[in-house]
Amino acid sequence: MFASLRSRFLLSFALISGATLLVFGLVLLPLSLIPTRIALEANAARLIRANRASVRLLVSSGSLADLPALRDSLGEVATAYDVRLLVLAPDVPPNGRVTVRYDSENSWQGNPITPNALPTRQLALLPPDLPPQVTIERFRAPDGTSWLMLTQPLPTRRNASAIAFAVPEVSQLEAFRRFFLQPVLWAVLVTAVLALFLALALSRWITRPLQNLLTATDALAAGEYSYRLEEGHGPTEVKRVAHNFNLMAGQVEQSQQAQRDFVANVSHDLKTPLTSIQGWSQALLDGAASTPEQQQKAAGVIHTETERMTRLVNQLLDLARLESGQVPLRQERVDLTAVVEATLRSLRWQATEKNIALTTENIP
Repeated sequence: MFASLRSRFLLSFALISGATLLVFGLVLLPLSLIPTRIALEANAARLIRANRASVRLLVSSGSLADLPALRDSLGEVATAYDVRLLVLAPDVPPNGRVTVRYDSENSWQGNPITPNALPTRQLALLPPDLPPQVTIERFRAPDGTSWLMLTQPLPTRRNASAIAFAVPEVSQLEAFRRFFLQPVLWAVLVTAVLALFLALALSRWITRPLQNLLTATDALAAGEYSYRLEEGHGPTEVKRVAHNFNLMAGQVEQSQQAQRDFVANVSHDLKTPLTSIQGWSQALLDGAASTPEQQQKAAGVIHTETERMTRLVNQLLDLARLESGQVPLRQERVDLTAVVEATLRSLRWQATEKNIALTTENIP
């Protein structure tokens, strides 16, 4: 699946981007406590203002059941401060729970709730001038949501012992969703697009010279020994590979050319004695060499050319052993005059038939 270099670049960039975003999210998560604290302080201040605006009205009034107008006033207070107003009565016997006698939104009446104290770190965020009889707690509503509640004790009443102002509590996860989720999603999207673009650009920058190298190796394997790579593109390592490939291709081309030249020279060297042998043997067959002297000469030339071919074959075998490293190369002097005279003797018969005069000059 990730066999190509480009796909591996894409995978590596995706992993790096994912790891970066994960670390970013882990670092950002504690910061979501800041809006949670801010929301707690703002909600507590709102609850205190609503309490101050309503407590005198509630203390000076009678039973809620007997004063419908009072419930209208409480509803106006709740609407003005955007809070939920509750009138609570403790269970008998006391068990830590209270029963909702009045709800400004008319959905919790008659339901029990259990107030819980705030953690110490959150209590430290509350205003220091909070009246001693007032408590700020949290509770879980009948529908399962978490609420922050300010409770104000009332003078003895027949059906109520406290009023409470409640606002929905902002959890850390909700604060993260509300304040950070959208920026994080945008960051993920932008990072993914940039990572994809950079991965494609970088992989193309690196794989393009490698693709050219692949094309060059295919051409070399197909016999195009003159194919060369451009050495001025790509990273330093790729440039060195291209340079070394060009050197190798040049050596292969020279080797192939030397091999072709060698085959041509060997073919020529073999053709010369074969021509002499064929000519003198044909003279013997046709009776052109009828005298004993001519027959002796023909036999001598044939013998000489046969020895020459034998030497040539042996030289080819020696060359093969030299190239394989089986024997060391040994240099020695060669008598060129003797070589030329031997060549003339082998070719004199053909030259005579074609009226060609062969002459030699002494080599100093």
